[in-house]
Amino acid sequence: MTEYGSSGLACCLKAQSGNLVIERGALDLVSYNSNCLYGESGIIIRGGTITAQSRGPLNAYNTAPVFGSGYTPKVSAGADAASAVLVSNPTSATYTGNRYVKVEPTGGTGGGNPGGGGAPGGGGTPPTTPTTPETGDNKLSTPTGQPPVTDEDGNTTLPGGGTVETPGGAVIDVPAGTTIDKDGNVKIPPGTQADVTLPRGQKITLPGGSTIDSAGIITTGGGSQVSLPDGKTLDIPPGSSISNDGKLTVGSGGATYSYGGMELSIAEGTEIIFDEDVPLGYFISASNPYSDMSDTSWYYDSVMFVYNHGLMVGTSTDPMEFSPNATATRGMIVTILYRMAGCPDVSGLPNPFDDASGDKWYTDAVRWAAANGIVSGYGETSASRERLFGPEDSITREQLAAILDNYIGFAGLVLPELHEYPGFVDDEDITDYARVATEKLFRSGIVAGKPGGVFDPKGNATRAEVAAMLTRLITVS
Repeated sequence: MTEYGSSGLACCLKAQSGNLVIERGALDLVSYNSNCLYGESGIIIRGGTITAQSRGPLNAYNTAPVFGSGYTPKVSAGADAASAVLVSNPTSATYTGNRYVKVEPTGGTGGGNPGGGGAPGGGGTPPTTPTTPETGDNKLSTPTGQPPVTDEDGNTTLPGGGTVETPGGAVIDVPAGTTIDKDGNVKIPPGTQADVTLPRGQKITLPGGSTIDSAGIITTGGGSQVSLPDGKTLDIPPGSSISNDGKLTVGSGGATYSYGGMELSIAEGTEIIFDEDVPLGYFISASNPYSDMSDTSWYYDSVMFVYNHGLMVGTSTDPMEFSPNATATRGMIVTILYRMAGCPDVSGLPNPFDDASGDKWYTDAVRWAAANGIVSGYGETSASRERLFGPEDSITREQLAAILDNYIGFAGLVLPELHEYPGFVDDEDITDYARVATEKLFRSGIVAGKPGGVFDPKGNATRAEVAAMLTRLITVS
């Protein structure tokens, strides 16, 4: 078949509205002024061998075809028949970006559906008329004029895409070419994506290869991102699952919460519950791993937060202990902040401190913190002229306030003003370098002081106090 019509106005085979559907046959198509095949809503190939050669301004197809469940295509493409090569993994551009495209059934040469007998032209299993497919507990709707098409084996293709609603209220807008097997399991085709709105309003983009099973459970086929309030995001790995009521179980590799210059890691297997009424837009459901901490302790929620986000770990494993009243060190603090920044590469950064060299557990963190103006150390000692950081020294509360304030500036975080600053009764004991930082952190609710209205600037910060300050910093910013 050869087409000589005016440019854009004629094609060898054209569906001006709806889908162009090819059931069987051996088609040799040549177009001089338009596409060889054109489907306004889509092109569906269920059988046959189609050779399409455009010799005009447009390419062979106007859109990539969707193949019937019983048809496995072998595709060759190029500028013309002489230059065409076999394409092992065809993409949309294979069809819409080449002037010559040949599609034939794998292992076949002729004009029918692949497989056994039953259809004219050597065909196999013919498709049925449009029908209502099995969707399990999910609800399916499709665009007007583009109903689902189900073959006699019960497998369905959605030529125009559609909307799947799970029993728990998640809504998934699926693209053209989405398939549903006979048991009601939905699969997003490769090279496309689906948009999900969870029951509480969070948005997720699912990549091709993702599935929704008949009970409404979503499994991500690739890396996906959840949009959280105020521009925050949660990147989740392939293999993560989302229950039909919106609860996320993190897949292999873990998830990452990001905001500004801050990154928090969430381990594989963690259960995340989305809730826009909490500061981050989600909370984590987890049991207490520590034998030395009760759920009635004032610091319980903060310790669980830093544990679940990979910022602080225990001090022993048998038994598992957090040691909330133990003193934190300066090396611990910069290591935590380094983790919050995503542990960037430090190979090109100098180490300005004589007491933080070598390959100690805190060395990379100290180099990073010094290079980014988060710490400056003690300065040179009068006797040896050494530059010291004191990584294993206990950190005082005023030192902690100053370092956190420097980190806030580095990460570009904006803190709210939640409280007036009345001053602490021991304000005069705060060293000048920490005064502004202490007041700022108090106004934003990160620092609360101690009973009696004291700040205790020279007192050592405990691990519980560090956990509390970090949690407040992350949740108020």
